[in-house]
This record gives sequence, C-alpha cells and structure tokens, in this order.
Amino acid sequence: REGEAFESFDTPNPGYLAQVDHILDSAAAHGLEVNIVVAWASDWVGQRPAAEHRGDFSPPPIHETNGTAFGLTLANRWKGHPGLGAWVMGGDWWTPETEAATEPTWDALVAGIRQAGATEPITYHTGGFHSSWVLFADRDWVDFLSPETSHCLLPGEAQGALTALKAQFGKDVVSAEMRYEDEPMQERGVATWCNPDGPAVGLIGVPEISADAQASYDSGAVAY
Repeated sequence: REGEAFESFDTPNPGYLAQVDHILDSAAAHGLEVNIVVAWASDWVGQRPAAEHRGDFSPPPIHETNGTAFGLTLANRWKGHPGLGAWVMGGDWWTPETEAATEPTWDALVAGIRQAGATEPITYHTGGFHSSWVLFADRDWVDFLSPETSHCLLPGEAQGALTALKAQFGKDVVSAEMRYEDEPMQERGVATWCNPDGPAVGLIGVPEISADAQASYDSGAVAY
C-alpha cells in the first residue's frame, strides 16, 4: 500500500485528497464511476469493532460532533464530479448489538454532504447479517441498499436475501460483498472462517465467483 496518509477527519491531509482527485479523474477518463466510502465503519465509527480487534480502544475519530463538517469537506471538493457515483456510509460492521448506536454519526455525515449541495445517491454498506441488512434500509437518506450477503452464503441463499430486500424496501439493491476469490474454502463452498471447525479443501475460485455474479443478476440487483 503506497501513497499519502489520511491523517485526520478534522484536517484531512491535502496530499491524500489529491490522490482521491486522481482516482476520480482517472475513472471519469475511462467512462467509469467510483463510490466514495466516507468512513469505514468497523475501523472508525462507534465502538469500532475492527479497531478493537487490533487492540485499539481509543475513541472514534469521526462522530456526530464533527461528522457534518467532514461531510461538507468531502462534498464541497467532489460533488458533481463525473467520476463519482455515490457516497457510501457504513462498512462491514461486526457486532449486531452496537450498530444502531452509529446512526447519529451517519446522520451528521449525510447532513454535511447534502448541505454542500451534493446530489449523488447515498447508500449504507452493511455487515454480513440480516439485522444489519435491514437496520437503516428504510431511512430516507438511504437511496439504494448495499448489503454484504457475507462470505458464508451460497449463491442461492444470497440470491434469496437480495430478492427479499428489494421486495421489502422497494429500493434498488447492489450486491456489495460476497465471497472473495482465493479465500480458503470449506467443503460446503464458503469461507473457512464461517465455521472455524471446517477445514479448508481448496480456494474460492472462478466457478464460485461466477456463480455469485449470476445469483446477483438473477436476484434483480442493479450491480455486483
């Protein structure tokens, strides 16, 4: 991993922001759009389960007090950019019992983005469990759904979950995270960490990834 460090939600490193400028410009030059993840939840927001897993128990650096200002900073810089597709809240939440407490931070960030006049859609990247898929799905600021159907569902199971979410909330669905290529795979076809007692029998490869893509398409998801 190379490049500039982000440094701070209160005073982002100009060099880091310039790197994002370059990514957006490059995407637009190739007729592509990318989505900006505003603050990866499990690392930076609320209880920060991923940070705690690494032994970092410090307070979250982005929260309801500074979230609006940070949203304004990002949106004032990138709103309307032809390479920007959407703004992404959330990010791989691990602990169901603590996720709801992050909502004031997302509200503040969304407020800043909209106050800046940004009109791009906003979504929420969930954790890999049902309570996370539906937690904020009915909020007005969630323009489309981005469920992580997890690395632990087979294609038919994931397809059913995606179809059900679209029917329940009447919003477009993006299949935001399924199985990863080259993950160690159990005999059942899911990642080994889904069941720590299940030994690896190989790696998730092209057949599994292709099946997930087909399941996403068959579910009516607008992207994978």
